[in-house]
Amino acid sequence: MIHVLQIVILYCISIGIMQAQSIYSTSSLHKIGASSLGRTDANLFVDDVWSSVNAIANISTLKNTTVGVSHRLPHHALALSTFGFSSILPTRKFHLSASFQKFGDADFNEQSIVLGVGKKIGIVRLGGSLNFYQVGGETIRRLNAMTFNFGINTILSEYIILSFHGHNILNESYAVDELQIPISSVYRFGIAYKMDQSIHLSTQIEKEMDQLLTSRSTISYQLTDLFKIYSGITFPSVRIGAGSQLNYKHWIFDYAFQVHQVLGWTHAFSLSYVISKS
Repeated sequence: MIHVLQIVILYCISIGIMQAQSIYSTSSLHKIGASSLGRTDANLFVDDVWSSVNAIANISTLKNTTVGVSHRLPHHALALSTFGFSSILPTRKFHLSASFQKFGDADFNEQSIVLGVGKKIGIVRLGGSLNFYQVGGETIRRLNAMTFNFGINTILSEYIILSFHGHNILNESYAVDELQIPISSVYRFGIAYKMDQSIHLSTQIEKEMDQLLTSRSTISYQLTDLFKIYSGITFPSVRIGAGSQLNYKHWIFDYAFQVHQVLGWTHAFSLSYVISKS
């Protein structure tokens, strides 16, 4: 058993070094969608189908039933790729969401299913979700865990919004007999400013377990009714990203890339379909 545990930990450490994140692949399952990648994951104020994972409180602002698929390829390494599916269902009283993500390959992989609910109360947008994780591989023991995520947005004015979101706020872990393998807890606070209907700015600070405080900032510009571009930057481990979004009838297509100062390029594609419009 100890030998198996050592394999899990060593493999996770090697992945963590390549990603420059936590030593557990679970960190890569805290965000989803090409639009998030292009903003270097400064996604607290983006209300789209990917909000089911990125910022759960934002699903309460969505008006259309939507589904989407996404693929992220970090640093041209298939073993680090992530596939995602997400859906949003607005109802009169609550907004519901469900998503699925898979990280890794046959040797080592992690799956995540997220079920969420959002609610608008005056100027406040609330959201919560349960995240069911499974990690393992062909020769590695399967482990399971469940975490809780929470988010709140406050609309101070037509131009200014505040947001707080926490992933795994109860500090749940994978259990291996009498040992615990932590799942990263991530807390984010940010502020957004809408200069006008075309230009949106936002910045956020993020604290992940056992990691330095991270700052992420982003800008988006709506060029036309159908086309939007966005960009982001992260400090102190500098990452720069950019992307574009095309809307055509019921379809929404995103392509984005990100550049790490050491690890190089990451690419992502997303395709969403609006099933019904309000």
